[in-house]
Amino acid sequence: MPKDEPKLPDVLESLGVVAWELPRASIRQTPAHSHAEAQLCGLDQGLAILETEAGAWTCPPGRCVWIPSGMVHSLRSCGKISGWMMRLSTDEKATSKRARLPAEPRVLALSPLLKQIVVRMMTWGRKPGG
Repeated sequence: MPKDEPKLPDVLESLGVVAWELPRASIRQTPAHSHAEAQLCGLDQGLAILETEAGAWTCPPGRCVWIPSGMVHSLRSCGKISGWMMRLSTDEKATSKRARLPAEPRVLALSPLLKQIVVRMMTWGRKPGG
């Protein structure tokens, strides 16, 4: 790769995409809050419940939860969980280069490809605000 070619972590960060690992085997309970970015959350172990005004969704391993930007939500685990989070910027600059993202929360199947992409992104060592 030529020196002036941007590296994939930098390209994704410029598009507002950042992933990080959840603390290993921890019990989580977050109060209601929202983010300027959309989130995708997946678990490697345990079970979590996402709650919004629109409803509640359970997230077991092998699935991931989509949370649209600005959506007030809380997350609580049923025992210890571990997994990952990804934030995607929804500002105009970032979304002009991406397909339209879902406007409602949902539970999605987690493909092996997406899982490996997230695992690789976590090795880049960047967290939101970090």
